[in-house]
Amino acid sequence: MMHSNNLAETVQPYPGLELLSDSKGLYGLAIEDLSYFIRPDVVRKHGFGKIGRPGLSLVCKNHHFCGDEYLLYSRLFENKLKKHELIHPDDPDVLCDLDWWSDDPKEKAKNRQLYFGLKKGAFRITNNLISQVLATIPEYWLKTVRRYPISYRASLYSKLCEHGERLVQMANTFPALVMDAIWRAENSNLDGINMILAGKELKAIAKALDIPMAYRKLKPGVMRNGLTDQHNSPVPPALLNELMNAYLPATTHGQRVWLRVVSGVRNYPTDIIRWFGKYALWMGKTKQEADSLATDLADYIESSMRAEMTDDDMRRIALLMVGGVSVPKKSGDKFITRPFNSKMAFNTVMRLSGEWHEAVADGMEGNENIQFPEPWFPVDHEGGLEFIPITEYVDLFREGKKMRHCVATYADNITSGHSYIYSARVDGERMHTVELVMTDKRISLGSGTWEMQCGT
Repeated sequence: MMHSNNLAETVQPYPGLELLSDSKGLYGLAIEDLSYFIRPDVVRKHGFGKIGRPGLSLVCKNHHFCGDEYLLYSRLFENKLKKHELIHPDDPDVLCDLDWWSDDPKEKAKNRQLYFGLKKGAFRITNNLISQVLATIPEYWLKTVRRYPISYRASLYSKLCEHGERLVQMANTFPALVMDAIWRAENSNLDGINMILAGKELKAIAKALDIPMAYRKLKPGVMRNGLTDQHNSPVPPALLNELMNAYLPATTHGQRVWLRVVSGVRNYPTDIIRWFGKYALWMGKTKQEADSLATDLADYIESSMRAEMTDDDMRRIALLMVGGVSVPKKSGDKFITRPFNSKMAFNTVMRLSGEWHEAVADGMEGNENIQFPEPWFPVDHEGGLEFIPITEYVDLFREGKKMRHCVATYADNITSGHSYIYSARVDGERMHTVELVMTDKRISLGSGTWEMQCGT
């Protein structure tokens, strides 16, 4: 085999994919040139093998949400397809299209059944063996690591294997501090790790790493958010500390929504960031809903800021922000009737923003309004519903406003030909918004299909 780490190997009766073991028991998996080490003592000495960055989880059906364990499954499935000659005739490394297998419908059906049977089998075998290997990890270590986003798990687990229990405890106590210490260690700065291992007080470690104590409230599952990265966030730590102490929700889901909204306005003036921090959870129950409404409100706020500026103000901002390039006012600025200020209540800003957006939509002329391509299907009636194609941006905006969702953000998808939006109505009343998508020259129902109840 390909390993030269003096690790004994045990081959299991699965062709191609093998369990690896030594005198202490199982420690990993291997298939051809791919190795996957996971037992703590082996990871400490040899790393993860050639698998890259594992997610310490089973292989998901949608590999976009998995770690590099998916490579084991992919290689096993590919080998099974090659064995049954379900490969491209001119290039053995390219899996063939279903239609290339045969011109005979019966043979096609047989081959298709074989294809999905092999796929299901490879998936089952891989997860079965991964489960056995993951059982070598202390259960509470595995629970700790799985609380973090998949993209962070490999770095965290590697450091847990290297430094042991004290780091595990800190990963459950102060996730943001641990991830900052690991980030520093990966950049040759061991100050944070050394202070943790030395048992220093949390406040002393946080102060040394310049991490606000309010960050202790952050759940492991929100670590991927840009605002939680001390080294990339443009929001001053003191301001984030203030906002988190005042408004950060206690649940992981709530924190994700709150951080998404505040992250979206991170380059705005301080008083505006504070306003969004206060009302972030009023903007929607999901990240998508809250982000959509926050974007609409931010558009109104930006326009009201520009409307109050003189030409000299605009030139000064241009010199500071974009090297003297002119930043002209936009045509929508003339529709501001009452400018935003940070003392306004949420409902007041909602009303003013809605009025401004409607005025902008009514006042769109020429190329200010986007005309979409011809509808894929004309107006149609089905099941008591009338399906009306949305053919221009003004109507798309109004659909999103009336139904209280983010369909207005789909304009690029429509103009690129990827999707088309229809408004489903009964006697003129909007009931649903339906997205059709084009995939491989086939039209199907898209994931963006909404009812009014999903709005904010």
